[in-house]
Amino acid sequence: MEDLYSYIDGDFYLEQGRRIIPNINPATGDIISNINVPSTSCLDAAVDSAIVGQQIWK
Repeated sequence: MEDLYSYIDGDFYLEQGRRIIPNINPATGDIISNINVPSTSCLDAAVDSAIVGQQIWK
């Protein structure tokens, strides 16, 4: 089973103690992966990275 994490600015954010949501295959009911719910600081980092990337891309 695969664990999924936030991928920001070329790195995976592996936050300990965060809530995990199981990704369930609706056809079989099997858990196919676990999704790590990002924190607000992780989301802030994603927005900051996107702003920098957009400025470079212009």
